Amino acid sequence: MCDYRDQQIPQGLKELFNYMHYSWLDNVTERCFGILKLRFIILKSMLSYALKRQKYIPLPCCAIHNFIKMEIQDDSLFNM
Repeated sequence: MCDYRDQQIPQGLKELFNYMHYSWLDNVTERCFGILKLRFIILKSMLSYALKRQKYIPLPCCAIHNFIKMEIQDDSLFNM
């Protein structure tokens, strides 16, 4: 398996497919975290909390975000 973070050139069709998929997935993941950080400011300042407490913060933020997304069809943050 090839790790594309070190900018290797994909060799063959299978690696090219994996590279394109990886690039798309990486973009979607970054966008999701960006939306969560815009909605929940606490995610930007997690370092001020103890590690034992940090692990409990993202999951409720995701649950609340999903609830908002289900209830409000025209969510401005999600549509940005």
